[in-house]
Amino acid sequence: MQVPVEVINAAMNGAGYIGVGYEEATFQTQLKCSINASTDVVVFFGSDNDAGRDPAELHGAVVDALRTARVLAPHARRVVIGPLPAFDSAASDVDPVAEHWIPGPDSELLGPDGEHLSSEGQQFLEGKIKALLTEPGDRPV
Repeated sequence: MQVPVEVINAAMNGAGYIGVGYEEATFQTQLKCSINASTDVVVFFGSDNDAGRDPAELHGAVVDALRTARVLAPHARRVVIGPLPAFDSAASDVDPVAEHWIPGPDSELLGPDGEHLSSEGQQFLEGKIKALLTEPGDRPV
């Protein structure tokens, strides 16, 4: 059985947990504008927009964002995916770098800038994230 889904992509260029992007956005401000009590899933996808930040500050910002998601969308599953090596990830986190989701800078899954995903890359990640949300078992998401 298929269930209708509304996907809201709140991503803003340059935004991160700490990194301020387009329109002064951070993950925290994006949450406040895009989720509510009816939200079922919130996906956080870290990036190099927070590279070079103090690990303790970054950790605090991640915790704050997860708390905000829990307050605004108390019943939503929270999926945290992040390639950043700046803080120690828990065993339940998904690390796209370690799992080789994107094989390298020459991958066809990346666009011409060698950093951002191509259309094929977006579809590839959609499948990976969908699998995380639908797989049976004890893996926390």
